[in-house]
Amino acid sequence: MRTLVTGNREAVEQALARELTRRGAQGVPGHSMLPPEAPKDREAAKHTLADAGVTGAVLVRVVDVKSDMYVSLGSTAPAFATFTSSWESGWNAPVMPEASSVKAKVIVETRVYSIDQDKLIWMGTSKTTDAKDVNKVVTDLVDAVGKELKKAGRLVSR
Repeated sequence: MRTLVTGNREAVEQALARELTRRGAQGVPGHSMLPPEAPKDREAAKHTLADAGVTGAVLVRVVDVKSDMYVSLGSTAPAFATFTSSWESGWNAPVMPEASSVKAKVIVETRVYSIDQDKLIWMGTSKTTDAKDVNKVVTDLVDAVGKELKKAGRLVSR
């Protein structure tokens, strides 16, 4: 299973397109419509999308990734219950952790554009903690963005 941080663009686009289609829009991954040179020719990309009848585009990008490490050293009682029982502990070798884990916090920016107006119609950021499953992250992202778009009056309920 790919993580959001190490996953590739195509996996995220496919998951986003599936989730948008499941919710009633016609989601199409950008990489399936635009040639690899599209980033170098913005106008051609816009015309390709407009000619295909695309009215809106959702762009998602990771803007920050932070990792937190959690370490459990195990139980310290009763060895450290009193000053005299813990005095020598400061001079001993380090204790090996009982367990540790790393959780990634991913900050994602989502932008929604009108293709025919060539205009940004909504933008927001979200934070995902421990992003291991691209499909779950995208589902949660679409949920959150959908709610915000409704609040902003940019999305009509079906």
